[in-house]
Amino acid sequence: MVEGLVAKLVDPFISDDKEYIKCFLLTFITFVTPVRLFDLLEQKYNLEMPEGLSYEEYKVWTDKRKKPQQEKIMEVIRLLFTKFWNVNYRSSLLEEKWDSMITEMSINEELSQLGRKVLSFTDQNEYALAFNTEDAAHIKVVVTPLPVALSNEVKKIRMHSIETSVLAEQLTLLQSEFFRRICSVDLIGRSYNFNKIFGKRNALSTKNISNFVHNCNQITKFTIYMILRQSQVIDRVVSIKYFVNLAESLLEMNNFSTMTAVISGLGSISVSRLKATWSLVPKQTLNSYNKMDELMSIGKNYNEYRNILRFLADDEDPCIPFLGMYLSDLRFTTDGNPDHLHGDKKLVNFSKRASIYRIIREVTQFSCREYSYTKNQVLMDYLQVMMKNIPEDEVLYQMSLRWEPRVSLMGDTQNSQHSSHNRKTRSGNSSVFSRVTKKMSSTQLTTSKSQKKN
Repeated sequence: MVEGLVAKLVDPFISDDKEYIKCFLLTFITFVTPVRLFDLLEQKYNLEMPEGLSYEEYKVWTDKRKKPQQEKIMEVIRLLFTKFWNVNYRSSLLEEKWDSMITEMSINEELSQLGRKVLSFTDQNEYALAFNTEDAAHIKVVVTPLPVALSNEVKKIRMHSIETSVLAEQLTLLQSEFFRRICSVDLIGRSYNFNKIFGKRNALSTKNISNFVHNCNQITKFTIYMILRQSQVIDRVVSIKYFVNLAESLLEMNNFSTMTAVISGLGSISVSRLKATWSLVPKQTLNSYNKMDELMSIGKNYNEYRNILRFLADDEDPCIPFLGMYLSDLRFTTDGNPDHLHGDKKLVNFSKRASIYRIIREVTQFSCREYSYTKNQVLMDYLQVMMKNIPEDEVLYQMSLRWEPRVSLMGDTQNSQHSSHNRKTRSGNSSVFSRVTKKMSSTQLTTSKSQKKN
């Protein structure tokens, strides 16, 4: 019950579980309104004395129970106001409730004014910056804009003249800018329908996630295009080798996101169907490609990849994870578990919220880390312009057909021997994120049903 969750939140005798407090304050809006939460906090503050206590016992109860609980309630309120507030909580009813609490709970002037200031905010970014919350660091990240005009240096660039390690650094810096803008508010917004919760449109923006995913898909299409723009088969082979080497450099930098985008481009229908081209790719290159492809395989729920991330989490090195896995985890956790237990709306499924919170914390622990590479503005401009002007999927596929036309249906072997089953599930011209999310959710739901039967 909500009352029990609040009791655990403010009980001074329960060990100071900071993660529980953070989880509660981030997710409470999914099971209780702000006004109701304040009601419960006020009730817990006005703790009733047990009957039959002597004067000495009353003094002990006051010093050991009542005062510590009241202090913890004030601490929780301050934490909510300064770290976990959402401007959509604001309402005339909540403002009235806060004014009442100031009087009834004898809240000091500093905290009372803090609450009034927080309740005055209407823009989430302004609030985060004003109180320097964890989300503030993400908001301050600036994404490199498209160049207004192309310099002669940019016009002279030829991709193959750029060392793959150098290009990998610049792609990593670019992706890092998009990734580091993603904060907890964006991720919780992908878990619940906050338009419905708050009763308003655009209550919680997830545009930072959308922008990051869009950039990933641009890199995938960039990979496809740079291979298909080569009219000669040997030049396409060279391009494939180049992108495999690029993916290896990205892997060494713990940039799993861009690496996956490149691998997805290599495994797309437009590229993977080029049988004559792939037949000339060196075996060593194919082996490297297949190893990276297998690492990001969804067949075993990314087991090997998850183990690597656990190691990197402890190591504190910069990392850009493949966000598609986390978005799938959020979707499966949200859709695959009830909000309430046993169909009783009074019984909150808090373990579901705890699982969502853990996923969000895992993403944000990486999005707080920054790479120390030096930005090369010329190369950054080149990448931005190239990715902005890539042909549409259908045009790319027609380019593929131009270099290697379809054979008859009886002899059609469009998928070359290097294509593994897992790569086929990722190939295609739609978003790699949407494909992985659908496939992984289907796999997890099937597993969940099987476990329930057993």
